[in-house]
Amino acid sequence: MKKALVLPALAVLGGLAGFALRTWQLSTAVDPQSGIIQSDHPATLGLLLLSALLALGFLVLSRSVPLPEPDALPNPFYCPNSLYITAMSVSGLLLLAAGGLGLMNTFLDYQELQAQWVPDQPPVPFPAIAVLCGGLCLAAGASVLIFGRSNYRGLNASGWLIGSLPPGYLALLMLIDYYVAHSSDPLLLRYAWSLLGWVTTLVSLYAVSSCCYRKPAPRITLFFSGCAVYLQLISLADRPESFQIMAIAALIFYLLAQSAALTQNCLAPRMPSGALDEPENNQENQNQNISFDAEK
Repeated sequence: MKKALVLPALAVLGGLAGFALRTWQLSTAVDPQSGIIQSDHPATLGLLLLSALLALGFLVLSRSVPLPEPDALPNPFYCPNSLYITAMSVSGLLLLAAGGLGLMNTFLDYQELQAQWVPDQPPVPFPAIAVLCGGLCLAAGASVLIFGRSNYRGLNASGWLIGSLPPGYLALLMLIDYYVAHSSDPLLLRYAWSLLGWVTTLVSLYAVSSCCYRKPAPRITLFFSGCAVYLQLISLADRPESFQIMAIAALIFYLLAQSAALTQNCLAPRMPSGALDEPENNQENQNQNISFDAEK
């Protein structure tokens, strides 16, 4: 299991270093009048150099993971480890809390804007994207809990497949919402790290789902998961809203757990004890064993 934690540990340590560099950059490399970030500032150069080195490290580590046969891992995220189920539980609960907080803040802000509305002004637009993000957080939180329990117990039920989808839909909507809110900003360095964080998060969650649907891409999954964790930790230095912080933290826990489980299973493929056995088949096998013992 120690080898499986190398890439997640590198992503977390690199993200913490990137968070410190980004905080330094925003505090000292920003022109107070124009808001332009100095591209030749040591913090900016250090952040670019760190990103390049970590991208290379993620590439090397992901390429070192052997590729299993398509049918060798019926559940590539099977992990009967208490640390895994703890990370998945934290991820699911954070998403549920983020969904509730996001919906509450959205409706409160909408009611406040409606109270301030006057007849001469255009009507207050309904925050559809924010409501959808909050609703998808609730759905993603429930699915993460189901997905984590199935992987912990080694079950390949229908809920296991469906449980891998909602986090990707949430990341897609969060990416759209973030891009719409910052697309008019001409200064790319002010929002590039967060934008790249959501892009890599979306790709990594899509790769996780593809592994569940018998189209395994472990190297792509591991590479983009490491990049997503690193970039999302950097984006926390931009001080997003509390709803976004909780959603980002939840997805970080989710990707770290899947990266460790996938690496472990690729390094030592094994069949979960109850992954493919139906209850009927188990009962039939027990009856056959009993009758065989009786004959003896």
